Amino acid sequence: MRKYKFFRAVVLLFCTLSFSILFAQNKQVSGTVSDENGLPLTGATVTVKGTRLATTTGAKGQYTISVPDAGNTLVISYIGMEPKEVPIQGRGLMDVNLKANSTSLGEVVVIGYGTARRSNVTTSISSVNEKDIKNLPVAGADQAIQGKVAGVTVTNNGGQPGGGVSVRIRGITNATGSNEPLYVIDGVQMGGENNSLQQNALGGGSGSTTQSALAMINPSDIASIDILKDASAQAIYGSKGANGVILITTKRGRGGEGKIAYDTYFGWQQIPKKLDVMNLSQYATYLNSLVGEVRAAGSGMDSVGEFKNPSVLGPGTDWQDEIYQTGLMQNHQLSFSGGQGKTNYYFSGNYFDQVGTLVETKFRRYNLKFNLDHQIKSWFKTGISANLSRSNQKIGLSDGFDAVTSVVLYNSPATPVKDIYGNYISTINVAGNQFGNPNNPVALARLRDVRAVSTRAFGALYGEIGFFKGLTLRNEFNFNFNLGDNKAFQPFIQNDSTKAIILSPSRLREERNNSRYWAVNN
Repeated sequence: MRKYKFFRAVVLLFCTLSFSILFAQNKQVSGTVSDENGLPLTGATVTVKGTRLATTTGAKGQYTISVPDAGNTLVISYIGMEPKEVPIQGRGLMDVNLKANSTSLGEVVVIGYGTARRSNVTTSISSVNEKDIKNLPVAGADQAIQGKVAGVTVTNNGGQPGGGVSVRIRGITNATGSNEPLYVIDGVQMGGENNSLQQNALGGGSGSTTQSALAMINPSDIASIDILKDASAQAIYGSKGANGVILITTKRGRGGEGKIAYDTYFGWQQIPKKLDVMNLSQYATYLNSLVGEVRAAGSGMDSVGEFKNPSVLGPGTDWQDEIYQTGLMQNHQLSFSGGQGKTNYYFSGNYFDQVGTLVETKFRRYNLKFNLDHQIKSWFKTGISANLSRSNQKIGLSDGFDAVTSVVLYNSPATPVKDIYGNYISTINVAGNQFGNPNNPVALARLRDVRAVSTRAFGALYGEIGFFKGLTLRNEFNFNFNLGDNKAFQPFIQNDSTKAIILSPSRLREERNNSRYWAVNN
């Protein structure tokens, strides 16, 4: 009997120790995985280092994993994030924050054939990332790279809002009839220029006719800009890339909880300095100083009666103040981005409005951007990138021999802009002497209406098959549709009192054009 009881006790003790040992071999560890902003990450992988034990996080980033006694470290990974190893150290609750992948354009660059590590690239490529152009108050991406890349010269042609911008990569080449580089936006090729109607259709000089095509793109949607400078880097584009190639990659969604962002800024622009010209009192003093010299030559010229005492005269008309103004600027953007499972998305809407420093010059843009990527199978990925924009640009005559900015410099401060009845005038008679210029620059700026309205839709649809690591087949369909509506109008204006013609003749010219481009690449 005693032997039986002893045997039972030994068996019971053995079972208890065995259960305790088995229980001690596996322990439960749980917690939450989130990004650096504290947003939970769904589908993150949690692995016990050195084993095949793994689990994924749920909808709220939560996980629970059974860890053997030999397991000392958890490895947490997520697409687009830096993997992180966390020592367990006997803890049962472990919350982990992951940082976004810090791979920068200094390590990976975009080339004509795709992407490559900079250490493997021997050609001349310069890069500008999102941080470099963030919050820059510019209308287009071409202005955003000004002064940021060696060997690339960016010049504003006339200062018009949304106006022409000249980009020169390593000087002037002119192999294609133009010195402008080729722009490739998410795989879609396009030129950097739009042409508006010449002002000489209304009479006088032609003015600026080249406007920026990249003003149609919202700079806030850009993730990176890579500039291919030499022949080997741009060889895939043939002669079209002879002046250099600028590759623009837009933002795409990343996995994780959806994000909503609203960005806005307001600003103003002013001319830094006006040219120093004479006011009315100084002008009268100058005319009076000429009387003695003219009389010495035998002429009976006398001072104009109204100008004999310059000290009683006011400043007169400051024509530069009449045509220049404080240009206001505003930008608003609302974006949605994120990803669930195998689908990532990015959508944004943008409104940009800029009023120029020259009166009656302005640029307004509406823009919608959409990117979608979906991993259908482990070996097959597809996606679409689309951009829709509409811009309305009012163009002033700011260059040329009869440009508004030129006429003001040789107009008289004795001539007002309008008469007492509110009518524009050209010249004025003072004691039988004519003062002023037949061209009233303010009337020319405010009454002419030259516009360039453009509606553009472009994008790409792609499918990508991965056979094995290092071998991928990508087929891509690109499209670019552009509708242009250019108008130039000038009314017939005559002063009712003096019968002087201010603007003539009345003219209207309209030009509509459309362009279609599509390509299949693989």
